[in-house]
Amino acid sequence: MANNLYKFPERPGAKATPEVASEPTPSQTRPAPGKLRKAISGLARALWMLLVLTWPVLRWVMALDVAYRGFLTVWHWDTPGSHAGFTFFLHFAALTAATFLVSSYKPKSVE
Repeated sequence: MANNLYKFPERPGAKATPEVASEPTPSQTRPAPGKLRKAISGLARALWMLLVLTWPVLRWVMALDVAYRGFLTVWHWDTPGSHAGFTFFLHFAALTAATFLVSSYKPKSVE
């Protein structure tokens, strides 16, 4: 495959050797993360660690809460003003989000 290379004719006035890229200028370098970004990253890592460490117990507590809210939703189905369906949906969404976070997210600073 290497023998099938075609050499194109050079343009008149073009340089024969390509220029070597110099060190990036300060405007091209990536700025260091600020204090706020580091604080948010540390807080997210701490919350993730707390969630992961308590997950075996918290999963059961949240699942029982969702089951209880589902029972209340069926019980108060025709009761005006109870908002049981909306409450069930919020608790179910929290359980789903926590399950997704524990199973698929891992902070960069955690090995």
